[in-house]
Amino acid sequence: MLEKKENLVFRFFPRNYLLRNPLTGGLVMGFFLFAFALLYRPLGAHAGLYFGYELTMAFYAMAAGLSSWLGIKGLSRIALLSDPQSWNLLKELVSILCVLIVVGMGLYFAGFLLEESANRFNISTFADSVVRSMLAGIIPFLVFTLFGIIPVRGEDYISQGMPEESPEKEQPVHISSQLKKEELSFYPSEFIYAESDSNYVVFYLQREGKLRKEIIRNSITNIESQLSSIGWIMRVHRAYIINMKRVKAKKGNMLGYRLKLEGAEAEIPVSRNKTALFKEEFARLNRF
Repeated sequence: MLEKKENLVFRFFPRNYLLRNPLTGGLVMGFFLFAFALLYRPLGAHAGLYFGYELTMAFYAMAAGLSSWLGIKGLSRIALLSDPQSWNLLKELVSILCVLIVVGMGLYFAGFLLEESANRFNISTFADSVVRSMLAGIIPFLVFTLFGIIPVRGEDYISQGMPEESPEKEQPVHISSQLKKEELSFYPSEFIYAESDSNYVVFYLQREGKLRKEIIRNSITNIESQLSSIGWIMRVHRAYIINMKRVKAKKGNMLGYRLKLEGAEAEIPVSRNKTALFKEEFARLNRF
């Protein structure tokens, strides 16, 4: 049990979306704290010296959003907390803590502009600002962190040999074509990969133990959109979409991979701009 907890803390999983996107992180933090202040009205929150309650909270929310943006940007300057390829739960929690401390400091100094400053310059007021920002601000961060943790934990069973879902239990996928009378249907577990070929997309499927090729007139981008609801199907190259559960070998480095898929002979390239996302998604699926 202890070993499983240690694995969860130190194993790789995708970095929190808010920590990867400073601007989005700042906006989410600002909007969340503003909504929280209006709906919950935390104890001790009050109108400022110059504005009513709502406008005061709006300015505090802006300060929180700006501070969050600065905190997340600052993490990119710290080598230990900026490498997405060695990310784990411990680094995630430390990063969130650092950002929330910066947010607390931002709210503390914003108070000098919004409230009477004579009684604010003390440790207790500073600590109160930091603690309050942590209690409320941690919520949006944890929500996005859970999106990374839950799939990792759920896939533990796959690595222990849990069989893939049989076609009888799956819902078939229906792929539309630019030709009105043309359509392709298959079960997700049958899909190996799809390859763009001029104005067509070639699907490679495994049916009854044999490799089947099906051709649809459509763009690879449109096919990617139609398959977007399946979490383990990914576009890894401008010309290829793959079933990540079928990857059995990879070679290369962060400049680009080449993949071998179960049921197919061809090697599938991974674009250089897709390698980081590819690695994150495979860590999420617990395949490597």
